[in-house]
Amino acid sequence: MNKRKTINWIISFPFILVVIGVAFCEVNKAYWDHRVKELCEKDGGVTIYKKVVISKDNYPNMKFTSAGQPILPFKSRATGKDPFYRSTTNDSIHKGYLLLEVRRHEQSIVRALDKKILSKSVHYFRRGGDFPTGIMHPSSYGCKSNEKELSEYESVITVER
Repeated sequence: MNKRKTINWIISFPFILVVIGVAFCEVNKAYWDHRVKELCEKDGGVTIYKKVVISKDNYPNMKFTSAGQPILPFKSRATGKDPFYRSTTNDSIHKGYLLLEVRRHEQSIVRALDKKILSKSVHYFRRGGDFPTGIMHPSSYGCKSNEKELSEYESVITVER
């Protein structure tokens, strides 16, 4: 009888460890998903500080899309001829077990002349934290995108026709 209990224990122990590991991973992801949701509600989304109207004639070196919207370079590629650029920051908020990471991504549209921020978009997300199986991509969770807000973020620079 004792041998049978020992064999059952030896057989079930790895299964118990896997169940505990999966449960830990899922609880940890749920906690960080909740924290990301709180951060999104508190600080996430789009903020418009100032809208500007420009003329293509005043900015002959500026590139435009076929729809007439300005193409803004990122700060690292902006030259002295670019009147506006995009600035980005990507900060790590938490790095945890099983490659779980929570990050804050901010992108701003900046007027080069006075470094004034015209609009900014803030997004939080969690990536990873899954039980290590090696057969799937890491899961993720982030702020819900609002197409109207993103459109407003992009349209702070209006081109006069």
